Amino acid sequence: MSAVIPTQEQDQEFPLEKIDTPPAMSLPQRAAVALRNTAQRAQLSRLVKKSAAIQVIKNKDGRDECHSAMMVLVKTRTGINSAVEDATEDAKAFVKAVKAEAVARVAIIQPEETRLRGLRDGWDEEQERIKQAAIAAELARTEAIAASIAEIKDIPRRLTGKPSGEIQSAMNALSERPIGEDEFQESTPQAMVAKDDALQALQEMFDAAAEAEREAEEKAAAQKAEAERIAAERAELERLKAEEAERARVEAEKLRLAQEQFAAEQAEAKRLRDIEEAARAAEIQRQQEELTAQRAELERLQKMLQAESQSDLGAPGETVEGVVDTSPSPAAEAAPSLQIIDATPACGDEAPADSAADAAPAACPDDASSIVRMLAEYWNVSARQAQQWLIATNFQSIDLPEE
Repeated sequence: MSAVIPTQEQDQEFPLEKIDTPPAMSLPQRAAVALRNTAQRAQLSRLVKKSAAIQVIKNKDGRDECHSAMMVLVKTRTGINSAVEDATEDAKAFVKAVKAEAVARVAIIQPEETRLRGLRDGWDEEQERIKQAAIAAELARTEAIAASIAEIKDIPRRLTGKPSGEIQSAMNALSERPIGEDEFQESTPQAMVAKDDALQALQEMFDAAAEAEREAEEKAAAQKAEAERIAAERAELERLKAEEAERARVEAEKLRLAQEQFAAEQAEAKRLRDIEEAARAAEIQRQQEELTAQRAELERLQKMLQAESQSDLGAPGETVEGVVDTSPSPAAEAAPSLQIIDATPACGDEAPADSAADAAPAACPDDASSIVRMLAEYWNVSARQAQQWLIATNFQSIDLPEE
């Protein structure tokens, strides 16, 4: 449906009604007309000049004059304000009437304007839709061609780092792909250039990949040989280490057995030493016990001699067969104690060679008189002298021989 646009003839067919209006006035002029019943600006200026001479009030007359002048100005001002309010209310009513008339007139033509606008906008929107659809179709066509060309250009990038066999397969597939105007249309030359560039790049990549694979195979073979050599050397080293470990184990076992034998010998020697030391200690203990017993016996005999010396057994000068002489003798004070006793032979021992009695050893005495007599005969002194020696001897301080 096509839109109907009014022509110049239609405008002449329906002419607008003309209304006579006064010439247009400016806003200050219109404001002066609204306030025409009040004093004008020139009159107000003259009114102000009339009271300019009043500067100071000196008396009541001056005050009344000032008040009268002021009231004239007040009355003039209130008259102006009142005229302003009247003019403003009239203007508001006029504006309201103008707006109402405008609304009424617009309501007559608004529906038709809206209908016509809808017809025009619908036609414009349809044309825009057709235009945009054509643009989108063209854009899709060009983008599809550009995507196909970009795909050809991107083949080398996708195959970067791939093996030579895969690159060769891609080269064969690209070589067999046709480049025609049915697919690429006006971009066919660009597509052919992209194909040639891609094939050249793929050929370079294939050569490089084949060379790298050859070098990698050679390197792998060398690494394998080196790894086998290292493995053989490691195996030989492990064998030597095992042999060395076995020799060390055998030597350690020998050393352990030798140490155990040495320890056993040391333990046996220590056991024998302990037995010998225990026997020696037992013998020493036995000898000490015998010496202790002898010392106790000597002390007992000494006490018996002291007891006998205190009793009255006979006159001075008697022999040992009688009573023991108890009178003091000068030789008793000089008599040796420890040395004499140590020099006295024990029971069963032989007497010194220069002794008065070189006969067989005397028997062990059984009482104090026998001891006194034996001592007197051994040292060739009187019985009293021998008795004094025994009495003066401190048997506790005597260090008797242990053997």
